[in-house]
Amino acid sequence: MKEQPAREQHYNKNVWVNPTTESVRREECLCLNCDDLKSDQPEGCPVAKKLYKLCKGADIALTVTRCPFFAISESAKQAIVEAKKEHQKQLDASIADQLGCKPPVRDDLERSEERAEDPLQAEDPYWLNHHPFKKGGQYPGPKKTGL
Repeated sequence: MKEQPAREQHYNKNVWVNPTTESVRREECLCLNCDDLKSDQPEGCPVAKKLYKLCKGADIALTVTRCPFFAISESAKQAIVEAKKEHQKQLDASIADQLGCKPPVRDDLERSEERAEDPLQAEDPYWLNHHPFKKGGQYPGPKKTGL
């Protein structure tokens, strides 16, 4: 364990909580990001219904990491796309800093998403097509730091 479990109040019960996994449970649990999660409706996932009944009865929370029936929800797809954009923005800033230039404007990523039927399959061609090394074909060398 990374952190010591703590006592917390959940649904009027005093329970132990693992703060490390609790912080990512909603974002990472397959059930909570599944398009078929309708535990209170007849057409909902039968596995989710059983897990919900177990969790509710025992006052526990589970994070599902494997499921043969998973169908990603639109909101989960969008969250992944946004996370990819944010990660790419951080990478661009880091690379630009190392090369001593400005980060690129990334309108090509949005165009790629528009062309892709599934936004998770959108390609990111920016550094392949516009990488600073391609301009002159030469590695510009390390950033001068004055050392």
